[in-house]
Amino acid sequence: MKVKVPKVIKIGGIRVRIFYEDKLLDNHSKYGQCRFPEGEIVIQERDMSNDTKSQTLCHEITHWLDKVYNNYQFDENTTDAIGQGLYALLVDMGIEFDWSNISEVDK
Repeated sequence: MKVKVPKVIKIGGIRVRIFYEDKLLDNHSKYGQCRFPEGEIVIQERDMSNDTKSQTLCHEITHWLDKVYNNYQFDENTTDAIGQGLYALLVDMGIEFDWSNISEVDK
């Protein structure tokens, strides 16, 4: 089942925008990034498969969940493990992310 990635999600009542930033990998050596003060998740688009973008989104959502509900207690390894586990669970449930709503600098 395809599920469209929304432009905005709510985590603990906080509106978080999701959009592409094509220079993210070049400028920060990252596939994704949380920007907490701005309420954003940015994802590298260029040269990334939908699976990699979806795994990256789950990772960044895990960072947001940690911030909102866990007072920044996760280290990066824990965030990776939970994000990968969440992605695997969704895939096993037959969920595939549809990225057609997301565009670059969609603020």
